[in-house]
Amino acid sequence: TTVGSLAFTEKVRVPASDDDAGWVTLAMGMQVELAPLHVARFLQAIANDGRMQRPTVDHRLHAPGDTGTRVMSPATAERLRAAMRRVVTAGTASDAARALDGTRWSLGGKTGTIPAQRDGQEDGWFAGLVFDERRAPRYVVVVQLVGQGRGGGAAATLAAALT
Repeated sequence: TTVGSLAFTEKVRVPASDDDAGWVTLAMGMQVELAPLHVARFLQAIANDGRMQRPTVDHRLHAPGDTGTRVMSPATAERLRAAMRRVVTAGTASDAARALDGTRWSLGGKTGTIPAQRDGQEDGWFAGLVFDERRAPRYVVVVQLVGQGRGGGAAATLAAALT
């Protein structure tokens, strides 16, 4: 993926052909390294009823009339948005919902842990959508707290503060 002069590449660790456990792990996405931009693009497709736009860092680079590429059905995108909202209202990111009480904004997303890559420290993360008062998705937010330990509750709370 290229954005302006920046190149973002995903990395996939392909297991040996006889490594059944490795192939199962790959199928679950556990051997795929993605940049935050890749995650943001997927979330943007969820927000846009299943259509993924070309990535840009400058709105002036967006091609007029480009409706994007369908990567999921509108019904699937809506089910994902609803599930993401439940993670914040009643799940692992509920502290973020409390932080937004009394504002016109709400969040939906997914918390997680990125396994230790260095010094045995894990990263907490939150990837989600910011919704306006009409529950329409408006922005994508991806927060990774490097070395901050297991779980994404703190990352979700930071996402709420950014909101």
